[in-house]
Amino acid sequence: MMPDGMSRRAEDNTRTLIAIADIAGDRWEKLSREIIGELMGGSSRALPAEVLLGDIRDIFGTGAATKIFSAELVVRTQRMVPSRS
Repeated sequence: MMPDGMSRRAEDNTRTLIAIADIAGDRWEKLSREIIGELMGGSSRALPAEVLLGDIRDIFGTGAATKIFSAELVVRTQRMVPSRS
């Protein structure tokens, strides 16, 4: 069983670690879930990688770009940071 409040992507990203901890035994089963719960904030907040991928999708979704240099992608994603809450 996965820690409560995790997004589906977070669950997918941690499923292997949980499986290994389950094999390692009782102490690791509980500890791994506690640590993952703390790292994930115990909420449905998006992981930084999810936010970044969403920003990149938005950049390409505007139709302003079909190809982009990585340096320009960095600049555009940095401009998006202040608008997040």
